[in-house]
Amino acid sequence: MTSPTLFVFAILILLFTPGPTNTLLWTSGAMLGIRRSLPLLLGEIIGYFSAITLILLLFEPMLQQTPYVERILAVAVGGYVTYLAVTMWRRAADSVASAEIITFKKIVIVTFLNPKAFIFALTLIPIGHAHIHWYFVMLATCITAVGFSWIVFGYLVGSAAGRKNMTLFNRFSSVMLTGFAGFILFSALP
Repeated sequence: MTSPTLFVFAILILLFTPGPTNTLLWTSGAMLGIRRSLPLLLGEIIGYFSAITLILLLFEPMLQQTPYVERILAVAVGGYVTYLAVTMWRRAADSVASAEIITFKKIVIVTFLNPKAFIFALTLIPIGHAHIHWYFVMLATCITAVGFSWIVFGYLVGSAAGRKNMTLFNRFSSVMLTGFAGFILFSALP
Protein backbone atom coordinates (compact mmCIF):
# COMPACT_ATOMS: atom_id res chain seq x y z
CA MET A 1 0.00 0.00 0.00
CA THR A 2 1.92 3.04 -1.24
CA SER A 3 -0.58 5.81 -0.43
CA PRO A 4 0.51 7.25 2.94
CA THR A 5 -3.05 8.36 3.73
CA LEU A 6 -4.55 4.94 3.03
CA PHE A 7 -1.66 3.30 4.89
CA VAL A 8 -2.32 5.35 8.04
CA PHE A 9 -6.09 4.82 7.76
CA ALA A 10 -5.68 1.04 7.43
CA ILE A 11 -3.15 0.93 10.28
CA LEU A 12 -5.45 2.92 12.58
CA ILE A 13 -8.44 0.71 11.84
CA LEU A 14 -6.39 -2.41 12.52
CA LEU A 15 -4.79 -1.03 15.69
CA PHE A 16 -8.09 0.22 17.15
CA THR A 17 -9.58 -3.25 16.73
CA PRO A 18 -9.69 -4.86 20.16
CA GLY A 19 -7.20 -7.65 20.66
CA PRO A 20 -4.90 -9.20 23.26
CA THR A 21 -2.38 -6.34 23.30
CA ASN A 22 -5.10 -3.69 23.57
CA THR A 23 -6.81 -5.65 26.34
CA LEU A 24 -3.57 -5.74 28.34
CA LEU A 25 -2.98 -2.02 27.71
CA TRP A 26 -6.43 -0.99 28.88
CA THR A 27 -6.18 -3.29 31.91
CA SER A 28 -2.82 -1.73 32.76
CA GLY A 29 -4.34 1.75 32.44
CA ALA A 30 -7.07 0.74 34.90
CA MET A 31 -4.76 -1.08 37.33
CA LEU A 32 -1.56 0.96 37.22
CA GLY A 33 -2.63 4.33 35.82
CA ILE A 34 -1.45 6.19 32.75
CA ARG A 35 2.07 7.16 33.79
CA ARG A 36 3.11 3.67 34.95
CA SER A 37 1.63 2.12 31.79
CA LEU A 38 3.53 4.33 29.33
CA PRO A 39 6.64 2.07 29.08
CA LEU A 40 4.36 -0.65 27.70
CA LEU A 41 4.02 1.40 24.50
CA LEU A 42 7.70 0.82 23.74
CA GLY A 43 7.13 -2.88 24.37
CA GLU A 44 4.30 -2.84 21.84
CA ILE A 45 6.50 -1.17 19.21
CA ILE A 46 9.33 -3.65 19.86
CA GLY A 47 6.90 -6.57 19.62
CA TYR A 48 5.36 -5.45 16.33
CA PHE A 49 8.66 -4.44 14.69
CA SER A 50 10.36 -7.70 15.75
CA ALA A 51 7.45 -9.74 14.41
CA ILE A 52 7.29 -7.80 11.14
CA THR A 53 11.02 -8.24 10.59
CA LEU A 54 10.87 -11.97 11.32
CA ILE A 55 7.80 -12.42 9.12
CA LEU A 56 9.41 -10.64 6.18
CA LEU A 57 12.74 -12.42 6.51
CA LEU A 58 11.70 -15.90 7.53
CA PHE A 59 7.99 -16.62 7.46
CA GLU A 60 6.92 -15.05 4.17
CA PRO A 61 8.99 -17.48 2.06
CA MET A 62 8.06 -20.35 4.39
CA LEU A 63 4.33 -19.53 4.26
CA GLN A 64 4.40 -19.63 0.49
CA GLN A 65 5.91 -23.13 0.52
CA THR A 66 4.20 -24.58 3.62
CA PRO A 67 0.85 -22.97 4.44
CA TYR A 68 0.29 -25.16 7.52
CA VAL A 69 2.96 -23.12 9.39
CA GLU A 70 0.39 -20.33 9.72
CA ARG A 71 -1.91 -22.73 11.58
CA ILE A 72 0.88 -23.81 13.90
CA LEU A 73 1.64 -20.17 14.68
CA ALA A 74 -2.07 -19.47 15.33
CA VAL A 75 -2.22 -22.36 17.82
CA ALA A 76 0.88 -21.01 19.62
CA VAL A 77 -0.62 -17.52 19.80
CA GLY A 78 -3.99 -18.83 20.97
CA GLY A 79 -2.34 -20.97 23.63
CA TYR A 80 -0.31 -18.08 25.02
CA VAL A 81 -3.31 -15.73 25.11
CA THR A 82 -5.33 -18.47 26.86
CA TYR A 83 -2.55 -18.79 29.46
CA LEU A 84 -2.71 -15.02 30.09
CA ALA A 85 -6.52 -15.12 30.37
CA VAL A 86 -6.47 -17.96 32.91
CA THR A 87 -3.74 -16.24 34.93
CA MET A 88 -5.68 -12.98 34.95
CA TRP A 89 -8.89 -14.76 36.00
CA ARG A 90 -7.15 -16.53 38.89
CA ARG A 91 -5.59 -13.31 40.14
CA ALA A 92 -8.63 -11.10 39.50
CA ALA A 93 -9.42 -10.51 43.18
CA ASP A 94 -5.85 -9.45 43.98
CA SER A 95 -5.25 -6.10 42.27
CA VAL A 96 -1.51 -6.22 42.92
CA ALA A 97 -1.15 -9.73 41.49
CA SER A 98 -3.34 -8.82 38.52
CA ALA A 99 -1.19 -5.79 37.77
CA GLU A 100 1.93 -7.98 37.90
CA ILE A 101 0.58 -9.99 34.95
CA ILE A 102 0.98 -6.97 32.68
CA THR A 103 4.70 -6.50 32.28
CA PHE A 104 6.87 -4.99 29.57
CA LYS A 105 8.08 -8.47 28.61
CA LYS A 106 4.55 -9.87 28.32
CA ILE A 107 3.44 -6.93 26.16
CA VAL A 108 6.41 -7.60 23.84
CA ILE A 109 5.54 -11.32 23.65
CA VAL A 110 1.79 -10.84 23.14
CA THR A 111 2.39 -8.18 20.51
CA PHE A 112 5.08 -10.27 18.83
CA LEU A 113 2.55 -13.10 18.56
CA ASN A 114 -0.30 -10.78 17.50
CA PRO A 115 -1.82 -11.80 14.15
CA LYS A 116 -2.04 -8.11 13.21
CA ALA A 117 1.74 -8.22 12.59
CA PHE A 118 1.13 -10.59 9.68
CA ILE A 119 -1.29 -8.11 8.11
CA PHE A 120 1.19 -5.28 8.57
CA ALA A 121 4.07 -7.28 7.10
CA LEU A 122 2.35 -9.12 4.28
CA THR A 123 -0.30 -6.62 3.20
CA LEU A 124 0.17 -3.03 4.34
CA ILE A 125 3.90 -2.23 4.44
CA PRO A 126 5.10 -1.43 0.90
CA ILE A 127 8.20 -3.61 0.79
CA GLY A 128 10.70 -2.26 -1.72
CA HIS A 129 9.31 1.29 -1.62
CA ALA A 130 12.04 3.93 -1.90
CA HIS A 131 10.88 5.64 1.30
CA ILE A 132 9.90 2.59 3.32
CA HIS A 133 11.52 4.06 6.44
CA TRP A 134 8.76 6.70 6.55
CA TYR A 135 6.15 3.96 6.59
CA PHE A 136 7.83 2.47 9.64
CA VAL A 137 7.89 5.91 11.29
CA MET A 138 4.16 6.28 10.55
CA LEU A 139 3.52 2.78 11.91
CA ALA A 140 5.42 3.54 15.15
CA THR A 141 3.54 6.82 15.54
CA CYS A 142 0.17 5.11 15.04
CA ILE A 143 1.09 2.29 17.46
CA THR A 144 2.02 4.85 20.11
CA ALA A 145 -1.09 6.99 19.62
CA VAL A 146 -3.54 4.09 19.58
CA GLY A 147 -1.82 2.26 22.44
CA PHE A 148 -1.93 5.45 24.50
CA SER A 149 -5.64 5.82 23.80
CA TRP A 150 -6.26 2.24 25.02
CA ILE A 151 -4.33 3.02 28.22
CA VAL A 152 -6.34 6.21 28.78
CA PHE A 153 -9.59 4.36 28.02
CA GLY A 154 -8.68 1.72 30.61
CA TYR A 155 -7.77 4.38 33.14
CA LEU A 156 -11.13 6.13 32.64
CA VAL A 157 -13.13 2.90 32.87
CA GLY A 158 -11.10 1.77 35.89
CA SER A 159 -11.61 5.13 37.60
CA ALA A 160 -15.34 4.97 36.95
CA ALA A 161 -15.53 1.38 38.22
CA GLY A 162 -13.58 2.17 41.37
CA ARG A 163 -11.08 0.00 43.21
CA LYS A 164 -13.80 -2.14 44.79
CA ASN A 165 -14.93 -3.32 41.35
CA MET A 166 -11.46 -4.18 40.01
CA THR A 167 -12.14 -7.90 40.40
CA LEU A 168 -15.05 -7.57 37.98
CA PHE A 169 -12.93 -5.45 35.63
CA ASN A 170 -10.12 -8.04 35.67
CA ARG A 171 -12.55 -10.89 35.08
CA PHE A 172 -14.06 -9.00 32.15
CA SER A 173 -10.57 -8.49 30.69
CA SER A 174 -9.89 -12.21 31.20
CA VAL A 175 -13.08 -13.11 29.33
CA MET A 176 -12.07 -10.78 26.50
CA LEU A 177 -8.66 -12.45 26.26
CA THR A 178 -10.37 -15.85 26.24
CA GLY A 179 -12.58 -14.72 23.37
CA PHE A 180 -9.56 -13.54 21.39
CA ALA A 181 -7.75 -16.81 22.10
CA GLY A 182 -10.79 -18.76 20.93
CA PHE A 183 -11.03 -16.71 17.75
CA ILE A 184 -7.32 -17.23 17.03
CA LEU A 185 -7.54 -20.97 17.72
CA PHE A 186 -10.69 -21.25 15.58
CA SER A 187 -8.85 -19.56 12.72
CA ALA A 188 -6.27 -22.36 12.85
CA LEU A 189 -8.88 -24.98 11.94
CA PRO A 190 -8.81 -26.28 8.37
